[in-house]
Order: sequence, then C-alpha cells, then structure tokens
Amino acid sequence: MPPSTRPAEQRPAAEPSSPDPDRGQPGWPTLVTVFWITSLVEAAGVRQIFAFLPAYLTEMGVAEADRLAFIGIFSSLIFIVGAPFVPLWGVWADKYSRKAVIARSALVEAVVFGGVALSREPWQLALSLLLVGFQLGNTGVMLAAIRDVTPRRRLGTTIGVFGASSAIGFAVGPIVGGLLVDGLGLSLSAVFATSALASVGTAILVTLTREIRPSVIPQGRVLALAYGAIRAVLGDPSVRRIFLIFGVASSRFIGASARRSRTLIRWTPNWVSTASPTSPTCWAKAASSNSGAMVPRRK
Repeated sequence: MPPSTRPAEQRPAAEPSSPDPDRGQPGWPTLVTVFWITSLVEAAGVRQIFAFLPAYLTEMGVAEADRLAFIGIFSSLIFIVGAPFVPLWGVWADKYSRKAVIARSALVEAVVFGGVALSREPWQLALSLLLVGFQLGNTGVMLAAIRDVTPRRRLGTTIGVFGASSAIGFAVGPIVGGLLVDGLGLSLSAVFATSALASVGTAILVTLTREIRPSVIPQGRVLALAYGAIRAVLGDPSVRRIFLIFGVASSRFIGASARRSRTLIRWTPNWVSTASPTSPTCWAKAASSNSGAMVPRRK
C-alpha cells in the first residue's frame, strides 16, 4: 500500500529531519542561536512586565490594595487561559510547520508588549496581559527542532545552553528596563514598546531559518492527536512522578514569591524609600528578589 494511503495515524516525512543523528544537520548552531535569542527576548519581556507592573499600575492611579489583587489574579489567569492550547500548538507544529508556530509566539509577544505599552486604563492592561497565555507552546517546539538537528554527542550540552536563555532573560530583563528608564529617560511604556520591537525582530529571524520537519508526520484530526498525546504522556508512571515533583516545587516557589510580593508592596525598605522610582539599582534589586512586585516609594 502506498505511504499516502496508509491507515495509520502517522507516516514518515518526505525528507527526514536528521538522517544521521551522530553528525546532525548542517547549520544547526545557527538554528540553536536563533532559538536561544528568541527564548531570551520572550523571557526578558515577560519579566519586565511583571517587574514593572506595580509601578505601571501606580501610574494609572490604582490603589495599593487593588494592585495586590490585580497582580495575583492576572499572574494566574494568563497561564490558565493559555495552557489548554499548548498541546494543540505542538500538534500543529509537527503536522504543519514548527517554524510558523514559533514565529506565531513571537508575534503574539509583540502584540502583548505593544498592548501593554499602549494601555492607559487597568482594563486595557488586563486584556493585554490575558494574551500572554497565547504565547505558550513555543519552547517545546524549539526543543523538538533542536533535538532533530543537533549531533547526538552534543545534544545534552546544547539543550542545557538553550535552557539557560530563559533564566538569563528573566534576570536581565528588569535590569535593562531600569537602565532604559534611568539612563535614557524612557517611560515604562517605551520600555514595553522596545520589547515589542525586539519580539518582531525575533519573529523575522525565525522565518529566515529553514523548516525542520519531524521524521514522522502526525496524521489525523488535530484534537484527536492532541488528546492522544496527553493520554500517552500521563499514562507513563515516570512522567507522572516528574510532573508531581515539578508541581510541588513550583507551587512552593510561587507561594514564596507571592508572600514576598505582599511584603514588598506593603513594606518598603529604607534603600527604596530614598531611591528614585526609576533607579536601575532599585529595579535590579527588585528583579533579584524574584518578587516582580516591588513598588518604589518616596517619603
């Protein structure tokens, strides 16, 4: 029976993405570099939003008690809104185009950051933040492409280097934002607009890379494939244990961050009370606290 008429749910791709796993594909370092930059820009922009969100809400005239509720609710909602789409992005990437799914994420980032920059009322900011959830789903796709093109003997190191991009982005995003405000005199809106432009740049970079197709192309309805993937993953006992461990660790981290956020909003150390609200030193310390919710105040 010809491959195109197979009843199976999957068939081999016309051009396997990595015919020689030991050697990898030509140009794989370039692809990894583009994905590394893409991940860093995303993490830096998202972290800037949450690091400067309390100050941004203050500029909008939101009371302190309402700031706490706003940050808490929307920090959770953005992931709740986007999480159901993550399996679908993975299926669409393997079925149609990984590059398109990754570029989609970068363009959604640009819309989110641009929307935040243009927001002048809390409800406008809330709508923009909810779109953050639709950025999700690109990291797994990038990892799948990296796995398919990287030489087997360098795969572990390469994935480790790529994984560091998000951490670096989270660390430097607020610091760069503080320097832009304090050093160049930019407004917070201009900082978010700069992140939007950077995201558009990463989308262009991704579109200039070549398409990396999986060695096996999924066949069938998207929803059925997504459900089957979830069922297969959750049916593995080792994966369930990993999810449990990760979930417990994440919940403890999020809980600790939330407690620090409440403390830092209600109680301001002396070095913040005497610092400029836009001082890069102040915001660098806010970023290093992992709270993302420090509001500089003057006496």
